[in-house]
Amino acid sequence: TAYEIVDCDWSSDVCSSDLHDTSTCGLHVHVSRKNMHDLQINKMNVFLNHPDNAALIKAVARRYDVNYARIAQKKLSTAHKYDVERRDALNITNDNTVEFRIFKGTLKYDTLIAAIEFANAVVNFTMPASPAGFHLSMHRFIDFIDSASQRHETKHLRAHLKAQGIMS
Repeated sequence: TAYEIVDCDWSSDVCSSDLHDTSTCGLHVHVSRKNMHDLQINKMNVFLNHPDNAALIKAVARRYDVNYARIAQKKLSTAHKYDVERRDALNITNDNTVEFRIFKGTLKYDTLIAAIEFANAVVNFTMPASPAGFHLSMHRFIDFIDSASQRHETKHLRAHLKAQGIMS
């Protein structure tokens, strides 16, 4: 897994300490498509866009269904083919990556790491061999990130979701 962080000139006024409070600053996490199949991308798209998962997405992203990260319910059979746009919550128009566009910008380390852990957890949760199968609910996801196999990879995410009242 590799990460690229693109930021601004920290000496400028643009990157002030309240940058994370703006309504226009976003954090986009790209994940390589190299080992993904269409089914997994479809499952990711369905999971992120399903109305039953809105509370989870709002809690982890700290925003929901904004112009540059649109939420629109998807069907598993067609989530990678039709009505796909760059500004979707999960941008799948890039050739080499899928892009999680859901996150509000942040300067807080724990929030940044929680966002990266969430993207990684969604990838793992939707893998073909995942115990979640096709049950892409918020409750299954919470159980998944709290499982022994995922606990070490979701420390900041779980703490964030506990602070937001999504996990106990």
